[in-house]
Amino acid sequence: HAQQQQLSYGAFLARLLRAQYHHRQETALAWRIKHAGLPEQWTIESFPFKRQPGVSAKQIRTFAELDFIGKAEKMYGKLADYAALPKADVVLVTHAHGDHLDAAALAELAHFLLAALMIALEWLAAQPLEIQTQYIAEAMRMLKSAGIEPGGLTMCWNYPKEKNAILGEAAVRAAEKVLGLKYVMVFNDTGEQPGVIYRGSDGATAVSLRPAVTDVYDHTFGKKTEQDILHDADRYITADGQRGSFVEQIRKGKCLIFYTHAQTLYGNGTKSGFRVFQMAIERLRQHYRDRIEWMTGLEVCRKFCPPRGS
Repeated sequence: HAQQQQLSYGAFLARLLRAQYHHRQETALAWRIKHAGLPEQWTIESFPFKRQPGVSAKQIRTFAELDFIGKAEKMYGKLADYAALPKADVVLVTHAHGDHLDAAALAELAHFLLAALMIALEWLAAQPLEIQTQYIAEAMRMLKSAGIEPGGLTMCWNYPKEKNAILGEAAVRAAEKVLGLKYVMVFNDTGEQPGVIYRGSDGATAVSLRPAVTDVYDHTFGKKTEQDILHDADRYITADGQRGSFVEQIRKGKCLIFYTHAQTLYGNGTKSGFRVFQMAIERLRQHYRDRIEWMTGLEVCRKFCPPRGS
């Protein structure tokens, strides 16, 4: 075949390696889908477009090519003038946190507000304890099947804080059923230090992590300069170790719990958020040295809210 097409040895080898690479990618994807334990294996090819005349097959297949990703800078949040863009027939929302989308921008893009979005976010909180437990257990089961052992859960901010006790009980019931755990961490609130939100008569315990310090979220857009990175690191802890949100929390005698977003660290490919975090950690080490004890979120919860009988 290579002789017939007069391919060079290098070109022929490249074709073989490319075919092998694609085969491995497809095999790995099939394995992940199989072990995810999904009840149905829907694909675009199997979607019943004929039964859904209101859905444009051409438009959906265009979305599947992901060409819009390269235009993210132009189409993201408040960075674009949506009033100057044509009205959209479909708005793809990939994340449900209220601080990750611009409702006004969506209104300019679409013919209607996505009111159903907020309803969906609040759906779990409106369910009885048994349904919440089943919902969380299924999520934990899927993580476990993927090789991830969760120690609790993180929730959207739309889950009402006054119902945290119910969320805690549902989480620990689910964890006991799926993972055999009677102690879980829940991240659904902020505060000064962890606190128990549910403790059952059998000692089963759910603790709210309650971090006090968050990231500088606008690193997500990848437009930070070197000066910006230095300035944002100073917001956590200055070079002399005298000021910053990290220092303030430590001086209060409280546990320093910091949380961030993966997209903030990644910084749209620039990794500017990671560099800020790295710089702040190095400053912490420089000024606090062996007084620092590094722990996971679950370990922090156990330290401040020990399991019963420990």
